[in-house]
Amino acid sequence: MATPLLSVRWLLHQRALALQEVIPATRDFEIVQTSELPDPSQFLLPHSIVLTIGISFQNNEHQFGEYMSRLADAGVVALGFGTGLAFQSIPQALIDAAKHHHIGLFEVPHDTPFISIQTVVNKEIANRQIRQQERLVASQRRANQAAITGGVEKLIEQLAIDLQAAVAIKDNDQRLITHSKYGALDATKPAEDAFVINHKMLTFGDRFHQLITVSDTPLDSAQRNLVKHCASLADLLLQRPHSLRNARSELNALALSMLLGFAGEASQIEKIFAGIADSHGHVRPVVIHSNIDRHINQAIETIDKNLVVHTRELCSIHLDKYTALFLFRGSREVENIIELFGEYTAKIRICIGGSRPWKSVDQELIRSLVTSAKSIPLGEHLGPQGNTLAWLRGSAVMDALDQRAHETLGRLENHDRQHDTHLRLTLATHLQRGAQITATAEALGIHRHTVRSRLERISEICEVDLENPVTRAELLLVTVTRKPVTDESRHLGMNQDDGL
Repeated sequence: MATPLLSVRWLLHQRALALQEVIPATRDFEIVQTSELPDPSQFLLPHSIVLTIGISFQNNEHQFGEYMSRLADAGVVALGFGTGLAFQSIPQALIDAAKHHHIGLFEVPHDTPFISIQTVVNKEIANRQIRQQERLVASQRRANQAAITGGVEKLIEQLAIDLQAAVAIKDNDQRLITHSKYGALDATKPAEDAFVINHKMLTFGDRFHQLITVSDTPLDSAQRNLVKHCASLADLLLQRPHSLRNARSELNALALSMLLGFAGEASQIEKIFAGIADSHGHVRPVVIHSNIDRHINQAIETIDKNLVVHTRELCSIHLDKYTALFLFRGSREVENIIELFGEYTAKIRICIGGSRPWKSVDQELIRSLVTSAKSIPLGEHLGPQGNTLAWLRGSAVMDALDQRAHETLGRLENHDRQHDTHLRLTLATHLQRGAQITATAEALGIHRHTVRSRLERISEICEVDLENPVTRAELLLVTVTRKPVTDESRHLGMNQDDGL
């Protein structure tokens, strides 16, 4: 970002410096330099103020004319002349030379160090750069929001407001795509005295667009950066329909090949997963589960928004109303995956599998992840090292669990249907909360006494001792291998004192 220009008038108004104007400057400056050389021109920068006490010109005042000529050729804006040392006042020869070469001139009193002038200027430039950057970031944020909510038309409208300029987009055949006027300015019919910039956008084959700005004054560096940012957004928006159509065509071709059983199916699937897997072709399967279906949907929306920021694709599918499967890049870290869920990590269970080739992801693996996810409390997660329930996939184990489920959960389900109670959900929540009465009550939104009453009724119906840790462990395994409970835990009737 270019250094902001300051007016000499601003500098003269800094009262602490006590500077006295002799000849007004007609241009702005961006740097202050100090030199006592009779010919400092090779060290000077354009748009500068030079400070000197004139020690090289004692008894040589006639050389001020040549000195000021060199400053003018170097693009110097003004000269600050320090008095009280080599000269008690500004020599008339210097004043005449400054007038002749149209260079501003001001007096720096003896009590004002040159370093204090440089410090004040540098601080002001730094502050203006910060404010300029903040304005640019705010403008970019408004442009992003406009592009998301209103497409390219809203984007160009917002850009015109921020630039205080007329803006238009045309294609390479000069066909108008969209435009936005600003006052009397019109980018489709620019006035002869207006400042016009044609920014060529990305080329797609033989097609490209150009973003045109028409303003009353030249755009500064921050404004030009904003134009580039908006041009990039416009490129994405203008090419999106074409890209979406191509993507849709590829999916249609994949569906057709799968329907007909063509051999080309594998290559098409591989092409799709190339954008999901990492450079080694690996993915990381993740299963999330919750007692409330809207929390699953909200978690998916949150993931999608966070992936968009990093230009990554979402790959997910609902396994049921309360369970969803994701595939992330195999190189994505567990901690990073947890962060992607944002605030919804507290409302779901997350089970993260290990990195593996995408071709090795099968239903058996997904069933294992689902079982593990259901075994943990809400708000917690299991990483690849914590998934220890794979042995539950054995047919003999599942047969035994099915029989035990019929003897316990089946009875609770019948009771819930007949009496409009929530015993099965209470049992599942209690087991997943480590058999803690208070934690169970908080999760269900009911009183502790209600939880105790329900647990007593569960023990009677299932003929089990819930005080026995072995029994609880058995019932936890039975619970996590069943279909999810469909009641929403926050809608259980907190005032039902009987708990049934």
